[in-house]
Amino acid sequence: MQAGPRERHHKERDEPRERDPRVGFFSDDYLDHTAPFTANLGRRLADRWRLVKRDPSAALSEPVAPIVFHLDRGIPEPERSAIRESALWWNHAFEEAGFRNALVVRDLPEGASLLDARYTGIAWVSRAERAWSIGQSQSDPRTGEIVHAVVLLDSHRRRTTARMWENLAPPGSRRCDAGDAPDVSWLAGMARSADALLEEAESVRELALVFRALGRNQDALRQLNASQRLFQRLDARSDLVDVTSRLEELEETFLAVVREWGQSIESADSYTHGHCARVATYAVDVARALGLEEGELVTIRIGAYLHDLGKIHTPHEILNKHGRLTDEEFAIMKRHPVQGVELLADIDFPWDIKPMIRWHHEKHCGGGYPDGLEGDAIPLNAQIICIADVFDALTSTRSYREAMDASRALAIMHESRRWWRDDVFEAFLGARQARLERERRDDERRALDTAL
Repeated sequence: MQAGPRERHHKERDEPRERDPRVGFFSDDYLDHTAPFTANLGRRLADRWRLVKRDPSAALSEPVAPIVFHLDRGIPEPERSAIRESALWWNHAFEEAGFRNALVVRDLPEGASLLDARYTGIAWVSRAERAWSIGQSQSDPRTGEIVHAVVLLDSHRRRTTARMWENLAPPGSRRCDAGDAPDVSWLAGMARSADALLEEAESVRELALVFRALGRNQDALRQLNASQRLFQRLDARSDLVDVTSRLEELEETFLAVVREWGQSIESADSYTHGHCARVATYAVDVARALGLEEGELVTIRIGAYLHDLGKIHTPHEILNKHGRLTDEEFAIMKRHPVQGVELLADIDFPWDIKPMIRWHHEKHCGGGYPDGLEGDAIPLNAQIICIADVFDALTSTRSYREAMDASRALAIMHESRRWWRDDVFEAFLGARQARLERERRDDERRALDTAL
């Protein structure tokens, strides 16, 4: 007897699908050591659910097997009905893709556990003091197909919202969760309490660390920004609490997140490993040579780590192409500064980062991209990132050419020095010479230590 569509669906292994940046940031990454010697070993597969139309010829069809989520039996009403209705909202999106009733929400069977890999579920963790609304999934590493997932819904955001309301409400307001409770005039005093604000700042910082551990860099940066704003409010009230050390820790966490995000960007291009970190080092050297203050150096370092963020959206075949890009391919490549700013559109950095990302390919003499700025219209920090970026690009091996030695790179940059302000170019040359001198002294010191 010939197997029906459902039987074939479950017996046949799903085919891998290469990750497309338009479907999200996450992917299953691995090195394919069976690839040809000259090919890129890195592969990135899309994380996705398997959906197959029961009637492939129909514009709108039921799936062979729907995506099924199970509700934790501990979810109370009215939350249970609200969660069910919210989850089923996704069927509107699936219908646009040609699937009817692609998502099904059921109650978890009596006696079953969401720890059982057979049940993809929505878990209720409202009873936890520290919990987060996050999703976790396990995928088939051969194909990227999601085989099990659990969504965790918590009470922390409700608790946070309640505390914010209580802190900001005027005297005489009712507690937001108290129904007919009497007025509580002590809320105004609570609003002035450093302890409540400190707890909120620490909670948001903890959430940022969770997002960082999950690789959700955008969410981590949003929470770090929020936490820093809260700590700065406390810092302005030195009579209540000293938060200098906490602000310093936050700055270190900021740098760690953007450094890791920069490294994840480079994973898409096998030829640019370490590029963002080197650009950051060169750019900070130039900024110091220009006499910029220490606080500005942090801004430049973060901008350097994120300057190529938009390349997340650049296809791998363009990033790793052997040979010259076509006009069409170069037009796609030139989108990355704007796309990088768009990725950070809803992140309100405490530093002026976005101009460096958008304008690090603009030239002082004009003719750069994406906006064709020239002269003083280009921010100083963007010019600093630009010159550091060009030097590292010339002295690094790329898919289309071998690395140049530093003297050849400097000769080319001299020929193109109109790309940068005079003070930026001279500061770059001075910083380069100072770094070479430090490296020479370090070599001499190591040689002396070895001799002794």
